[in-house]
Amino acid sequence: MTKDDNNHIHDENCGCGCGHEEEQDLVILVDEEGNEHSFVLFDMIEIDDQSYALLAAADSDEDGDDEETVYIFRMEDDENGEKQLVSVDDDEELERVFAAWEELESSWEDADSDGDDD
Repeated sequence: MTKDDNNHIHDENCGCGCGHEEEQDLVILVDEEGNEHSFVLFDMIEIDDQSYALLAAADSDEDGDDEETVYIFRMEDDENGEKQLVSVDDDEELERVFAAWEELESSWEDADSDGDDD
């Protein structure tokens, strides 16, 4: 997600027609059994100095289901200082992140609707 000089936030939902809607950050995660799973990074959020990545299965739109499952991972530095995604197992932490993301998304929608009052 980037911002241009007109304070326009460019992401997959902005609909500005500049072609970035096709750009996706693909993340490959390997499960305990060694199987690879592809995810699309569609947002990142920071809460109390902790960063989180919100992912959706890369093939989620192929199954015909309109609802996307959101996977939330905490971003932490490993022993080499490189970022890694860590699953969040605490229900309260998950709820806090999801609520913050919904609030942020709602503020974007409110900002969009404020500009539609022609």
